[in-house]
Amino acid sequence: MEGKYVIKLLLCISVLVLFACNSPLMKVTSPAVAPQAGLTAGTSIPSPAPAAEPEESSFTGVYLAGVDSGRWSKGEGLLALLRFITGQPGADQALGQVQIEDPEAGGLLRMTRQYLQQNPNAPEKAEMEKLLAALLPTAEQMMPYAAPEGQSQEPGTSKLASLPPGRVNQDQACTNLFDEGFPPPRPGEAPLVCVLYRTFSAAGAQMRIFYPRDWANNPERRASLAWAEDALRTAAERLVGLGSSPWPATDLVFTLLESSETAGASMATESPVPGRCNTAVYPRGSNSNEGDFKQIIAHEMFHCFQNSKFRDAMALPYEQGKWWQEGTAEYFSNVVYPTNNLEFKRVHFLDIRLKTYAITRLVYLNFYFFQYLGNTINDSGIINLLASFQTTQDEAEYQQRMNTYFNDGGHSFHQFGEQHLDQSIADTGGGTIPVEPVPVETISMDTQSSYTASAEPYKLTWFKLGFPENYKFTLNIRQEGDGIVSARSVDSPGAWGSLPNSLNTACGKRDYLVLATNTTPGSTFSLTINASHQTSTSCEPCLVGTWHLVPESLFPYMQAMLYPAMNTSGATGSMTVILDKEGHASFDWESSSVSATTNPSAGGTPQNVEFHGTGLQKYHFETEDLAATSGTLTFSDPQGSLNFQFSLDGHVIGGDVSIPGLETGFGLAQTTYECNNTDMTLTPIIPGKSVPGWQFIKEQPAEPPSP
Repeated sequence: MEGKYVIKLLLCISVLVLFACNSPLMKVTSPAVAPQAGLTAGTSIPSPAPAAEPEESSFTGVYLAGVDSGRWSKGEGLLALLRFITGQPGADQALGQVQIEDPEAGGLLRMTRQYLQQNPNAPEKAEMEKLLAALLPTAEQMMPYAAPEGQSQEPGTSKLASLPPGRVNQDQACTNLFDEGFPPPRPGEAPLVCVLYRTFSAAGAQMRIFYPRDWANNPERRASLAWAEDALRTAAERLVGLGSSPWPATDLVFTLLESSETAGASMATESPVPGRCNTAVYPRGSNSNEGDFKQIIAHEMFHCFQNSKFRDAMALPYEQGKWWQEGTAEYFSNVVYPTNNLEFKRVHFLDIRLKTYAITRLVYLNFYFFQYLGNTINDSGIINLLASFQTTQDEAEYQQRMNTYFNDGGHSFHQFGEQHLDQSIADTGGGTIPVEPVPVETISMDTQSSYTASAEPYKLTWFKLGFPENYKFTLNIRQEGDGIVSARSVDSPGAWGSLPNSLNTACGKRDYLVLATNTTPGSTFSLTINASHQTSTSCEPCLVGTWHLVPESLFPYMQAMLYPAMNTSGATGSMTVILDKEGHASFDWESSSVSATTNPSAGGTPQNVEFHGTGLQKYHFETEDLAATSGTLTFSDPQGSLNFQFSLDGHVIGGDVSIPGLETGFGLAQTTYECNNTDMTLTPIIPGKSVPGWQFIKEQPAEPPSP
């Protein structure tokens, strides 16, 4: 894994001096984990109880949960939630006890229109159409009541005489027009001017912002208008490069809906005709802070992108495609505004929901999966994946389309699970996504001998196995179905591999995190782990002791790691390692240096690095040999630092460079080892590359004085 082998110690010569920090040698990736073979089935590992709420608490989630439970019919549920969002009297019970996490209303509007297309004579049709017009009024509806901003200081003042009977003032009349969805003016009636709009261009497209006329002289509201214009420009110009050219003409309208500003909707987007996109901002959305407001608009603008780029897929039932439509809109809103991170507001749900639901059942939280894909296949790769969904109809077909696209036997999804458990998925704006892990109960392998877990398609399954100290464990693993299994010590993030066939805990207890995944639609992958154990109280007498590195053993190792046009030419100083029986390691690099020559065939340029430092880390070993003279060593939890000084052709480059907190003090994260009472060889485990080992000599106790 990149950065996990602190060959930084040695490669700093090449990485920092010779290769300008761009050496492909640092692009180390974890190996594909082959399925493991094993024995018989045992007791099932209990899964966490499913979350009480829907997959995600959104308006569409509440609607679908109500249909599934029989609370309401499709038409009744849609109408109840439309009434709630528009603030209709008596509609405040529609949500029950659910707290809406994701207040976007666009999905519910799409499901309502799809319902009306399938049920043109539905009894709810007239009221639904009226509420839809109020929720997302079009420019055509508003234009009879609209004027360009700046055309009049008091828009509509001269038209008060045309107020219909019963309308006591213009403000109320305009509010009523927003509530009614801007019905056509009556014949012969001079319409009120209740809406102003501004027009500008971005990404080669016309943009218009419509807003209530009384906002013109309100400084706070005018700030919202400025934010909206900036967000429309920024989002369109950033997203158009992904392949939606030309960008669709976009209208954004600020509404006056009187629904709750804490429980109501924030925004909604539709594309009624090709080449045009309409977005509505509700009070809950317009009262957000600047950063969140702009990121919400960027989310809606990605829906414009989707409707333009993937129009056929967006016309399919929303409930099947919402997992990628909302997940990518959340992710790309952060691509537009990488440092705002509004999507983080739901990260505390990630751990339990990834373990409870397939990613094709999640919705807004799928920003996390698409962030992982953005890091691995980049944004254009995500767009190509979405393009493969154009005619996909159901969940199993979506899963199969992903399998076809990745074509790697499920390893991409499995690596997503590994990075989730390592909490190492990088965020677009820097750092990693702050996942909040749910505690996992440790299954103690000294009291139970068999455990079984199962993995459903595109859902993460993980558990923790505990191996108490002073035992020698032998494991057998049985798999049924297609899937992938990997494991790592709980204190060694990134060091994923296979569960050992045996391990010795004489030096201390060991806990393993095990991940199982399955990407075959409609299948179940089963994993059974059988364990036996016997007492083992000797903590590896071969490894324990003080070891001194043989400097010359670095030559073949460095020659294998460096480019062919470079020769190592010398090493001085010392490196001492102390391994104690409690599983602690200490190291001391003292006045060490390594020299190399680039392009020796052309005369060569001498280069040298001097380094010194001390540190501590933990280690554990795995072996199938009860004598434990060979096996695998893994190092973790580093403390300390190394200091480097580089020179090129005899000239010092910079001063002393301190590199604190190296991943491992040895310069190695995981090695094989062979040892006896005098010699030890540590051979770095580097995926896809075979390298020579480092040689050590054991410090022997002083001879007792002669009598």
